[in-house]
Amino acid sequence: MNKLYYIRCRSDGESWICDVTDSILEVNKLLKEYQLDDPHSKFKIAHSLGENEIPIGWFNKERVKKYLGKDA
Repeated sequence: MNKLYYIRCRSDGESWICDVTDSILEVNKLLKEYQLDDPHSKFKIAHSLGENEIPIGWFNKERVKKYLGKDA
């Protein structure tokens, strides 16, 4: 199994995982997209899902399904 990379978002004191991929290149690209889309929140790359669930939306649903086996 490939190593997974997660994008963690932090806003208003709350933190959650917002995306997942298995490529360091793709996670860096996604991180930049999230930062451009929402400059007020803080995003970082995480190496574990932890206790968090990933909210599934139009932007990440295919990656969540592919890497974590969860349907929207």
